[in-house]
Amino acid sequence: MIAYSFKNENLPQKVAKSAKRFESEKCQEKRSEEKVCVYLCESVAKQGVMKKLKPNKLWLSIIIFSLSFLLYLPSLWYPFVWDDTSIIHTEINTIKDHGILWGGGGLYYRPLVGMSFVVDNVLWAGKAHGFHLTNMMLNSLNCVLVFILGTFLFKKNSSATKAQRHKRTLILNLERGLLAPFFAALIFLCHPAHADSVAWIAGRTDILASTYFLVSFLSYVIYRETSNKKALIVTGLSFVLALLSKEIAIALPVVFLMYDLLIFRKGTRTSLAILGGCAIFLVAYLTARGGSDPTAVFSAMSTKMSLSSDKLTLIDYLKETSYGLGFYWKKTMLPARLTIFPEIHNGWNLFFLSIFIILIGITAIKKSSFLGFSAGLFLVSLLPSLPVLFFNLPSPVAIRYLYLPVLGVSLGLAYAIGEMKKANYQIISLFLIILIFSGLSIYREFDWKQSEILWKREIAENNSMFARAQYIGCLLEKEKIDQAEKEIETAMRTLRDSEQELAKHVISALYSHLGVILAKKGDMDGAEKALLEAKKYDPTKGDIYHNLAFLYLRQYEESRSKEKLEKAKTFLFKSLKIQPGSQSSAFLIAFISELEGNIEEAKKWYEKTVKLNPYTRVAKRAKIRLAVMEGHEKRENEKETESRKHEMIKT
Repeated sequence: MIAYSFKNENLPQKVAKSAKRFESEKCQEKRSEEKVCVYLCESVAKQGVMKKLKPNKLWLSIIIFSLSFLLYLPSLWYPFVWDDTSIIHTEINTIKDHGILWGGGGLYYRPLVGMSFVVDNVLWAGKAHGFHLTNMMLNSLNCVLVFILGTFLFKKNSSATKAQRHKRTLILNLERGLLAPFFAALIFLCHPAHADSVAWIAGRTDILASTYFLVSFLSYVIYRETSNKKALIVTGLSFVLALLSKEIAIALPVVFLMYDLLIFRKGTRTSLAILGGCAIFLVAYLTARGGSDPTAVFSAMSTKMSLSSDKLTLIDYLKETSYGLGFYWKKTMLPARLTIFPEIHNGWNLFFLSIFIILIGITAIKKSSFLGFSAGLFLVSLLPSLPVLFFNLPSPVAIRYLYLPVLGVSLGLAYAIGEMKKANYQIISLFLIILIFSGLSIYREFDWKQSEILWKREIAENNSMFARAQYIGCLLEKEKIDQAEKEIETAMRTLRDSEQELAKHVISALYSHLGVILAKKGDMDGAEKALLEAKKYDPTKGDIYHNLAFLYLRQYEESRSKEKLEKAKTFLFKSLKIQPGSQSSAFLIAFISELEGNIEEAKKWYEKTVKLNPYTRVAKRAKIRLAVMEGHEKRENEKETESRKHEMIKT
């Protein structure tokens, strides 16, 4: 019996005797084993033993941080993947050009993300492992914040009657104040949806925004519990910092309101006052965007299903949003086969949306405010990301947008498991969730080991033409020309069959890759024709102008035609106009200026190449050229000085 097992665990003799007496007296009345367990727990608590068994918050936080860090430790050695380099350079140059907080920055206004990249770039000299380390540290911190937040939420929700407490079982409800949030944090840290944000350096946006989001929400909860004005100040500051990291922070005021209505359940007037303060912060945020037009997000969605399109009806909007919600709910609960460009218009997504609606209905019927809050947290934190459904590709309907919404699911799962009647069911459920989620996270994390692996997996999952175009680009970077040629032949056959169905930027990318392959094969005329075709489909792509310039530079080396050199320079300036942070284009302009004998202009462009980012390979080559030119000037000056000396001696 339970009394015997407790007695063998070296508990104080008073507790053991109390348990034995209870067993002999009450078992005659056929008391259930569950009531015996509850009685023993209460007896242990009265004797002060529970305080000795009570887990320590600090140690649990250290465990959570360490487990999260270890889970993503392999990514520390991953290189820059996909558009990591271009995004990091764009963010850094935006900070340099527009200042830290003011002046905008285009469609996206996320200065704190850019600042974090600037700091990493300086600290780690542009090396990828430093950027990965920051992602891992921030993610681990978020997991600890989820645990601390959970201690407040579960504690507030544990105000049940004595009769209700007797129905609860051992594992989570024995010490609900710590164990439930601990397991919620474990579910959060091992969820596979986080792999895209942590292992992909450019995915830091969601991690950093979530850090400030969690700090702001936690501070708000502390303020409501203690009325500490300092906590309210931290709430406001963190809210602003979250807004400066990503636009999803606009959901915070709604989360505050949900907490007040479903968890705290009092102080509506205070809630309205705080919401008014949040509105003032939002106005300040929009003002700080400066030159960045907040409505640009609508005009940037250029497809026929764009939010700014006259063809988009209310039915279309509801349909797209329903598919998106169903997809994200499915990937939250069944996070397998994660891809960057998934299939949204799938009947299964609507099926999972209906399950989500049914679960909300059951929650409402049972009047479970905590589960209602968890579901609302998932929904409210996801909604700001859903406009991506109306973007024209290559804006992906990314799994990484689930980084913050997983918080609501983690809290809800921990609560639901805690309500199970038997401790064995609780242990098995938690073990399976953590084991499966961790395995899927490691599997997805490996996809980000190299760009080639990532796009090869994407092709295998959904045969996306955009993924194939990216894969061909990876092969060309690694000089795998023959393999790239086979892939481009397959892609061009598909292109002829379904050109009307493909986005123009995808067709442009394929023709651009074809031009590079033909140039490497020596067919300069065919390469020029393919690159001009790529420019026709997408004249806004800076890489195409860069490739054309490189092609004309190759032709100049063969023919020494100044016309080719001028063409190359013209296309390089066009490339820089589209991509001001392109170091390769700046370097080639400097090289052409050096060929033309314009040394001062060459030095200016080499210096600009280094200034854009001094830690890249292109910058190192520019430094070498500058050193050579300075050495040449020094030798010329020495020769001129010697010549003058000889003239003076003769005179």
